[in-house]
Amino acid sequence: MERVRWLELYRLATELGKTFPGGVLYSNAVVVGVWLWAAIHDRPISWACKREHWPARSEIRFLPSQSVMSRRLRSKPVKGLLEAMEKTLRERG
Repeated sequence: MERVRWLELYRLATELGKTFPGGVLYSNAVVVGVWLWAAIHDRPISWACKREHWPARSEIRFLPSQSVMSRRLRSKPVKGLLEAMEKTLRERG
């Protein structure tokens, strides 16, 4: 169930993330996707940064490190993407 919910949210992040400038190695959607993976599984972000905690066939091929996640989650583009996702989800009901 968590994976289905995560896929829906990650697809939304990927769709909306095209309007927000991303990082060099990891798009804003990837950063949000890793954050969501941790949240949906009720685990810390450092847990979600490890490949062994993801399915063998994952939409995210390369995972950012904990330090990258910490820095990028505070950035304006990632915050903007999260706000856009929240707005979209609220409009959908």
